[in-house]
Amino acid sequence: MKYYTLRPEARPAVRLVEAELVGIESGWMPWPSPDALAESVRGWVGAGADAGGQTLGDLQSIPICGPWLVGIDVDARPMAQWVPAPADAWLEASADAPKVAVRTRLVPQAASGAASDLPDDLLPTGLATSRPRGPAAAAVAWWCWTDMLAWLAQPEDTDRVRPTRLGLPPFTPDLMGPIALARPPADWKVDTGPVALLAPPPASPRRGPRGDTTLRLALGFGAGAPLAEGWSHVAGEGHPFAIDEHHPATGTEGEFAALSRPEVSPTGGRVRVILLTPGAFARGALPCPERLAALGVRLVATVVGRPHNAPGWPARDGEHRPCRRLAPAGSVYWLDVLDGDAGAWARAHQFDSLCDLPQDRLDGLGQFVVGVA
Repeated sequence: MKYYTLRPEARPAVRLVEAELVGIESGWMPWPSPDALAESVRGWVGAGADAGGQTLGDLQSIPICGPWLVGIDVDARPMAQWVPAPADAWLEASADAPKVAVRTRLVPQAASGAASDLPDDLLPTGLATSRPRGPAAAAVAWWCWTDMLAWLAQPEDTDRVRPTRLGLPPFTPDLMGPIALARPPADWKVDTGPVALLAPPPASPRRGPRGDTTLRLALGFGAGAPLAEGWSHVAGEGHPFAIDEHHPATGTEGEFAALSRPEVSPTGGRVRVILLTPGAFARGALPCPERLAALGVRLVATVVGRPHNAPGWPARDGEHRPCRRLAPAGSVYWLDVLDGDAGAWARAHQFDSLCDLPQDRLDGLGQFVVGVA
């Protein structure tokens, strides 16, 4: 797998001071669904100079992973990564510290026998503590990858976090649509002035004293075939993207667009998987039993948000694919490993896919990371 960033010509930017969000500059960046990105990448491969003799089946078999958000510096180097926030983390406002939120974990609950619309084989989910819930804190729609790794490896039942350090606020109500950053909510305490939606692109990324850095946002993704660097378009969008390939940098942080592999050690036979990209399932929000059996697991409980509607794209015959309802990225599934060690299962299936259909899995839909239950 080779890893790339897509840099829109006009894109939003975020200002960080000592890794804390203090400002946002608006911009416009289309956010393609994984399968739309996959079609574009395969089209670029098919149009390349080395694509002679490749059939449509050859191109469709190229695996794609992503996209996720990447923050790049003035030299176009990836310096930060964000992924959709996990649905099993509840943030509520802190009564004694306005800039701090109380984060509580959602976990499977014991079956109560009460009437429920859940399938008979699924457990309900609820807060890990019995403490009363307060008002919701400022929304954090995108988590820093380092915070996600910690959440996968050793989640606390409850702890205190600063939303401005945890990640980024929502961009649009639907992650499948284009990203249009406006000013964050007032309770984020950012120091920017009002910013118009779809404002002109920000000035060149800059780096100031005391860790003051402005990073422009780009898309990170992986492809199972080499791509030529240059400018192109994604899924028919009119906005040009620059394609940059990135390689691991020995002993140097911030020069690799790939998400680092989670190192977790689940015990007790149960794991927790979090979707990094939307999942396409015939059962709506739930993976099909055949796919779960192939992975050697049993579904125990879920936390799934509102579905995303993925529009169809023009097919070769001029018709359109039907719109699909996808389980949103960030959805959480608790699974019991049927055979073998849960830790070994986690190591073998990081960045695998829960999707029912092989083509959806190749397109990058339903990709997940595995964490401690």
